[in-house]
Amino acid sequence: EDIVSLEIFSNNDFDASHPKNTDLSSYFKVKNNQTMLSIADYLKSYKTLPYASTLSKIAFYNNVFLQVAPSSNKKHKFRVKITLSDGTILGAETTEVELS
Repeated sequence: EDIVSLEIFSNNDFDASHPKNTDLSSYFKVKNNQTMLSIADYLKSYKTLPYASTLSKIAFYNNVFLQVAPSSNKKHKFRVKITLSDGTILGAETTEVELS
């Protein structure tokens, strides 16, 4: 299945515009070779590749990086929600991290 969307949430308030459980995915970028792309742009770009069907297994091989420091709380557990083209929703949560 194709990845339709990827959303990232925190268990704590992140900043004034992003209270806990608000989508923070715009604050993250994906490393694609030597380029950093927004999650939305990355998902669009990988779908156009001829081998995109095999990429779902390694879609985020190069990692996802937070680009903005939190202003409300420093400790966060991030929850990742991936929606697939068949409607399946996958999720996972990180251990608590302290950001400075």
